[in-house]
Amino acid sequence: MKRRKLLRTAVIVSLAAVALSGCGATGQGGGMDSGSNGETLTIWSYQTPTFDPIWEEYEAMFSKSHPGVKFEYLTVDYNQLRNKVLTGAVSKDGPDVLVFDPADTPVLAKAGLIKDIDAEWQDFEDKGEFPEAVQWKHDGQIYAVQGYVNTTALYYNKDILSAAGVTPPTTIEEFDAALGKVHASGSGGFALCGAPSTECETQALSWILGQGGNYDNLDAPGVKKVFDTFSGWSNKGYVPKDAVTWTQADAWDSFSTGKYAFAQAGNWNLGSAEALPFNWGVVALPGARVAPGGEGEAVGSFSKNSALAFDYLKETFWTEHGQLIDFKERGTIPARADAAASPEITENSNIAAWTSEIKDAGTRPAAKGGDITKATTVLGTVWSSVLSGQLDSEGAISQLKQATEGLF
Repeated sequence: MKRRKLLRTAVIVSLAAVALSGCGATGQGGGMDSGSNGETLTIWSYQTPTFDPIWEEYEAMFSKSHPGVKFEYLTVDYNQLRNKVLTGAVSKDGPDVLVFDPADTPVLAKAGLIKDIDAEWQDFEDKGEFPEAVQWKHDGQIYAVQGYVNTTALYYNKDILSAAGVTPPTTIEEFDAALGKVHASGSGGFALCGAPSTECETQALSWILGQGGNYDNLDAPGVKKVFDTFSGWSNKGYVPKDAVTWTQADAWDSFSTGKYAFAQAGNWNLGSAEALPFNWGVVALPGARVAPGGEGEAVGSFSKNSALAFDYLKETFWTEHGQLIDFKERGTIPARADAAASPEITENSNIAAWTSEIKDAGTRPAAKGGDITKATTVLGTVWSSVLSGQLDSEGAISQLKQATEGLF
């Protein structure tokens, strides 16, 4: 289908969806008709199908086995998507397929808004290709799966490291020593996301998981070690003071200036990295353990085409070919082991950092007594306060314990 037609039908369906819902959609949804047999799949997401080629490619893939299926899309702002789904509980309305932040799985599953797909998943012959970390459960049942992941790794400026006599670190102790040498050489150290937000929580949690901690294990010695380490790096100037206001994009922009030796940044930065005015590389975060980001895919509880919706997911997002399409188009990292082992992944030396991290990925614990966003918001705030020197490790842990009491 040509892009012009896609854009035109997108606006029509999106406006109709907004009018029916009376809710805060962004107006970027769309409908694409690949046939006329009357079956329609509605897909809700905060992604924008009209500007993302993977959706068209997925339609083409699915239409080979299900000719004539129609597709309708609704794009809702990231901060509003969960509430949009929750409001469907009253009218018993919702999407066939939901592409969303998988951390919302427990909340939506508990509210009965996404379908328990455990039985279908157990019958899926390729389920063994997916690591446990991308299978999202509630009460022991699978409700969502990630076809791909996004997460961070350690970018480094080869020119700065060479001048300082430093090799890319593999442990947090080596990283500490490397930062000391870089700082002594007069270069900037570590650019990272340090603003008080859930966006930066994802970066902080990787270091905590790597040292044996988690939201339900805040007494682990490694949690204090992480906060003490980063507080010390900030005090020594290894982490710039401005980092406490930086988003992930800000940290990347700062690294791109060539002033900093290291940056914690994502696979989504690989495309722009090709234009960096210095030699660079990527390694796994030293001494850390990532909790994969990216989107999860689920079937809506009120779907009238739930079997078709599951078929769509297992024939697009969850296929080896589909994940390689997403990697090619958006730089996402395949969740499937066979896709991650394909030559186009393994022959790219910079991708190895992410594939190695995902093999040993960690997870946030399932929230049993409330909403996990309460905890992630507090960690983002605490992280910024530790970097700024406003909180020591004991204060940071105390605030996290208060925020997570009864949650896990």
